[in-house]
Amino acid sequence: MNPFEDWYPRPKWSTTLNSIRVQLYTNHHLNRTKADALVVLGNSMCWLGKGAAKWVRDEAGQDVEDALRLQAPLPMGGVAVAGRGLLPLKNILYVNVIDGMNFSSSQAVLDGLAAALNKAKELGAKSVMIVDVADSLVHWSIEQAAEILKQAVTANGQGLSCVKLACCGDAKSESYRSILQGT
Repeated sequence: MNPFEDWYPRPKWSTTLNSIRVQLYTNHHLNRTKADALVVLGNSMCWLGKGAAKWVRDEAGQDVEDALRLQAPLPMGGVAVAGRGLLPLKNILYVNVIDGMNFSSSQAVLDGLAAALNKAKELGAKSVMIVDVADSLVHWSIEQAAEILKQAVTANGQGLSCVKLACCGDAKSESYRSILQGT
């Protein structure tokens, strides 16, 4: 038995969108999932204070938030880039998809994900981890988040070999799977 077998977890499930492998991980340890870049959604001030953004800060370290905050305020759809912090990747990309009223339109999220995926490719990434889209946005269902994620990867994932979705919980996993796999 290999004692390191579970260090890098296997995806909960995997599918293909436009020849891009899409995998879902339901672990709580971002530092155990390999990727070149990590994408987290947020507002113009680059706070990593709650939900998925806090998860990133907790695992990557306060230095990542400090580096991102130096780039604030971000315009809508703007992407801030920070180093990897304590995570096994090259860059953390923070994209502003939340307006001043704490609202995110489907188009803003789609455009923001497109900008982040394109920035990741520009930085040389072949694999990108996106931290739970539904958890990043107020009043968004998992189904709505999964549909936008599917559109963004299909339209902007060319040049990436893999997009990994990090989320918490089996219920979320099943909702993402049914939309991303089209079942």
